[in-house]
Amino acid sequence: MFAIIISEKGGPERREAYDKSEINVGRVQGNDLMLPKGNVSKHHARLLFRDGRFIVTDLKSTNGTYVNGKKIAQATVVREGDKIFIGDFVIRLEGAQDVAGAPPPASDGPHDESTLARERDPNPPPLAPPMASPAPPPQGPSMPRPAANGPAVTLKASTHPPGARPVPGRSEAPVVQQAEEADDSEIHKPRPMGLAAGGPPPPRQHTMPLNQVAPLAPQMLRGPGAAGGPPPLPSEVQAPGAPQGLSPSPTQQPPPAARRNSTPPARPEPAAPPPARAAQPSMPPPRENAPPAVPAGARETIAREAPLALREASIPPPNRAKSVAPPPPVNSAKTEALASLAGRVAQAIDLGPLKLSASVPDALAKRVEAVAREQAKALMSEGALAGVDGEALSRDLVSELVGLGPIGAMLDDEDIVEIHAQRYDRVVVTRGSSSSAAESAFSSDEGVVRVLRRLCELASQPLGENETVVERRLPNGAMVLGVLPPVSKNAVISVRKKRTLEVSFDHLARQNTLSRPMCVFLEAVVAGRLNALVVGPSSADLPSFVAAFVHASGPYERVAIAEDNEEIVSAQAQVASFRRGHDGVAAAARTRPDRLVLPRVGGPSIGAMFDAIGDGCEGLVAGFAASSLKNGLSRLATQLVLQRPGLGAEAARELVAESFDTFVEVGSSPDGRRRVLRVSEVSTDAKGFSTRDVFAFNETDSSFSPSGIVPKAASELGARGVKLDGSVFKRAAK
Repeated sequence: MFAIIISEKGGPERREAYDKSEINVGRVQGNDLMLPKGNVSKHHARLLFRDGRFIVTDLKSTNGTYVNGKKIAQATVVREGDKIFIGDFVIRLEGAQDVAGAPPPASDGPHDESTLARERDPNPPPLAPPMASPAPPPQGPSMPRPAANGPAVTLKASTHPPGARPVPGRSEAPVVQQAEEADDSEIHKPRPMGLAAGGPPPPRQHTMPLNQVAPLAPQMLRGPGAAGGPPPLPSEVQAPGAPQGLSPSPTQQPPPAARRNSTPPARPEPAAPPPARAAQPSMPPPRENAPPAVPAGARETIAREAPLALREASIPPPNRAKSVAPPPPVNSAKTEALASLAGRVAQAIDLGPLKLSASVPDALAKRVEAVAREQAKALMSEGALAGVDGEALSRDLVSELVGLGPIGAMLDDEDIVEIHAQRYDRVVVTRGSSSSAAESAFSSDEGVVRVLRRLCELASQPLGENETVVERRLPNGAMVLGVLPPVSKNAVISVRKKRTLEVSFDHLARQNTLSRPMCVFLEAVVAGRLNALVVGPSSADLPSFVAAFVHASGPYERVAIAEDNEEIVSAQAQVASFRRGHDGVAAAARTRPDRLVLPRVGGPSIGAMFDAIGDGCEGLVAGFAASSLKNGLSRLATQLVLQRPGLGAEAARELVAESFDTFVEVGSSPDGRRRVLRVSEVSTDAKGFSTRDVFAFNETDSSFSPSGIVPKAASELGARGVKLDGSVFKRAAK
C-alpha cells in the first residue's frame, strides 16, 4: 500500500491511497488515477512499487513525463519527495509506513530484532563504546539494526534516499519536517560533521549504501524530548571527500554530534546481554574538514554489493538551482478547453467514420456541428470555459473534425508563408522572415493525423497504410511534409507555400543589403553571362537574393529555374520552371537556356550542376546553404568527391574554383539585417582554397568597401564586350 499526493497548478493538494503495486495514470476512464486535462494523454504514465522501490514509466505520452523537471525516456526510479510532473499536475509518492500512520507500540517478544526501527523503544540506555576494530558501513536512517541470527530487514532502503520524508511516529519527525521545508528552497552541500563511536553490528548480507542527509543547525535538531532523554545518535553525514557509504576508522572517530532522523537502537535483551567491550580512549577534537579514514577493503565490498542506482542516489547533488518544469503550451486554456469539448463530442456521437475516410458525409458533418454547439453550451453553463469563447471553440472543433482545422484558415492567409505543427498544441506560423505562435491549435494528436490525411487527399495522393514520412504538393503549389510515429514521437506537419519572388539589385541596395558599386559589378556579371555562386545560411533566404540575378537578365533571355517552392519572375526574361533535384537540373540544362538558375542546390543535384557546366552551360547562378564561404567551398568539394568515384580532393577543389567566376557570401550583420558580407574570387593552392575579397562588409561602421583589387572577372567582361567602370573597385580616399 502506498499513497499519491496530487496537486494541480495553483490548486490544493489531495491524497489518494492505493492497496496495489501498479497504478496507471491518464486522462480517460479506466486509469487508476484519472487526471482530466487536455495536456495529459489518455494513457500517460505508470507508477510501480516493486522491491521496495518506486518506478515511473512514461507510456509514450504526447507531452512527456518529467521527474524533478527532467524529462524521462525510460523506466526511472524515483524517491519519496521527488516531484513527478504530468501535464499541469505534480505528483509525489509516499511509502507504506507513511500511509499506515502511527506505528503500534513496541513488543517484548523475541521478534523485536526483525521489526522496523520505528518499533524500538525511543529511550534506550546508552551503549558501551566499541572496540578499536574496523566498523562496517553504518545503517541508513530508515534501515533497522540487523537481527542477531539473520540478514537485516531493509524494507524501505531503496525508497528512502537522501532528503526523503521520514516515517511518522519517530521522535525526530517534527525536526525533520523543518529540514524538509528548508531543503525545498535550495539545495545545500552537506557540511562535515563528526561521527560518534558505536559498536560494530553483526555481519550483514546485501548491505545498502548510506542515505546521505544535509546537516541541520543545533536548534533545529533538538526534538521535544531531547532534554530528558539520552544523547542522540551520531549523524551519518560524511565529510567532503569521504567515500560514499563508508564509515570512518575507529582510530579516527570524532566526538558525538547531533543526528537528524536517526533510528534509536534496540533495547538489549536480558537473556543474552552483549559481551563486555574494551573502552576506547578519548580522542582529541577532530580537525575541521578532515576526512575520515577508510577501512581496508570496505570500498571494494560496498561497490560490489550495493546496486548502481542506489550508489548514484547516495551522492549529494552539486549546489545548483532547482530544475523547473517545462513551460505550458501557448494559449493552454483554449487548448485544454478544446480537448475537453472534443472528449464530450466523442462520447456523444461515434467519430469512428472520420478515421476510415478523409471525406466526411454531409449528414455526419451536420451532426458533429450540432453536438459540438450543444456540448460547448453545456461547458459554458458549468463554468468550465472561463475566458474562452464557447461559440468560437465549437467552430474550431468542427473545422478540425470535418475540415483542415487551423491549417485551413492559414492556407488562405496570404501573409503566412510557412505553417509548422510541431505538436497538436504547438503551431508556429511564419510571416515574412519572423515566426510566432498561432492563435489556434489542435485538440489532440489524432486531430493532426486526421488533417494530414485530408491534405493528402487534397493532393490527389491518399495517405498510405504504412507511410510514416509524407511529402505532397497541394494544387496551390504549397509543399506539405508530414512525419508520423514511430519515425517521430508525435505527428508533425510542415507546410511551405509557394512564393512569388521579384527582387532586383536596386531593391536590395535600397534595403542596404549591398552597396551601389556591388550592384554595378553584379549586374555586369549577369550581362556577361558569367557563373556566380551565392553562399549563405538558410536563414539568409538565398532564393530571394538569387532572384535579383534573374531580374537583371536581358530582354527575351531564356531562363531555366530548377526550384519547387519559389516562383521567380522577371519582367523581361522568359522563365521556365523545373523540378528541383538531379533530374530537374539535368532536364533544365538540356534545354540549352541562356541562363540556368538553381536557387538551392544540394545532394545529387550538385553532380548534375557540374555536368551542365562541363557541357558548356554559361550564365549559371547557384545558391548553396552553408555557414560561411569557406565552409561552403569545402562542403561543395567534398560532396563532389563523394558523387564522383575516382575524383581526388585536389581535383575537386580546382573544379569548384574554376567553374565559377564570382563568389558571393550572404549573411546577417550584428544588427540582424541581411547583408552581402563579401564578393570574392577563389583560386586553389597547396593548402586548399584561397580567396581574395573584391568587396567586403565592415561590421565596425556597417559599411561596404572595395578592397582595391581588380578581379580577373573584369578582364573577362571586357573581352565579352561588357563595359565596366574600373572606379567601382577603387578604395575611397581617407
